[in-house]
Amino acid sequence: MLWALALVTPDALARDRLEQFQEIVGRASGSTVERLAPALYALVDEEILENMTSGGVFASEAFIQERLDGFSGTWGGAHFRVRRLPGPTPSASTGGETTIALYSMEGLEGSGSVRVFGSGGDGAVLLRSLTHEGTPEVHEWPPAAGGSLQFAVSWVGGALGRGGRTLRVEVWRRRAAALSRVWSTADDAPDGLVASDVRITRGEIALRYEARYPGWKPGCEGQTEHEDLYRVGPSGDGVRLVRRRVVSGWHRELWQTVTRFFDALDRRDSRVLAELVPDASVRARIPRALVPEPACEGRPQESPETAIIAATEEGERRRTPWSLWWRPIPGGWRLSGAAPVLD
Repeated sequence: MLWALALVTPDALARDRLEQFQEIVGRASGSTVERLAPALYALVDEEILENMTSGGVFASEAFIQERLDGFSGTWGGAHFRVRRLPGPTPSASTGGETTIALYSMEGLEGSGSVRVFGSGGDGAVLLRSLTHEGTPEVHEWPPAAGGSLQFAVSWVGGALGRGGRTLRVEVWRRRAAALSRVWSTADDAPDGLVASDVRITRGEIALRYEARYPGWKPGCEGQTEHEDLYRVGPSGDGVRLVRRRVVSGWHRELWQTVTRFFDALDRRDSRVLAELVPDASVRARIPRALVPEPACEGRPQESPETAIIAATEEGERRRTPWSLWWRPIPGGWRLSGAAPVLD
């Protein structure tokens, strides 16, 4: 960080910030841009604060956005947007209006930054920055009890296949100069979500995302998903889950059984193996040193209800691939066939 800031010389500080921005980007190349991002973002912060403090037309959302467009145009991968949120109710003590700036740089991980600026009697100030993976967006949210301003923020990442994208959604509250997080998808999914759909309206969040469980693999078809609907709590406080619909629940149920099978195989638990592999001839063929492979399940056209799990026999001199055929029964799944894959 210090070496990046050193590029901004005392002479440069006297020049327009846009020129400073252009100079830093012009000296950067490839991977150095990522290390320079904090210095570039700091210049944009200063630009917003100066305009907000100046007041009048200079503090308007339209004027600030016009200035930010100049920064965005300097490097095609940089995007800077500003949005002024509606003011709080007269009874709320929030310290004046709130301006949200959204920063992102294409191709740079963790560059999606939300900057929250406030203005009041002491001028403009950067209250907080929120930075995560993905392109940020701000959404209006109903005020809290007492009228305190609240807003929702989403970070949507790049496509991961099958239409899924990384996603994080949070709801924040401003009271005077303090910002506090009310709710986040990270509360239940600290490793992040892979979502195929997200819709955020004033007071409502609808998500469709891949559930995480043993056997889940990124990019595979037919895995279990959740469709969640969240709504603002009574009187504007909190966020509550009001509905969850499970899509393709069979996949999670399959892997609950498959996980039991491999655990029983490792522990030599003949009782559980007899339960999950009813055919004694199939049980006799299964090697002891068998482990699952991180591959998508096969669904043969001639038997679409069957799921084929890939596994590997770990031998002393070689690794042998196997296919395991699982078929559904009322209340669960059973292994109906197993065979090594021919070379």
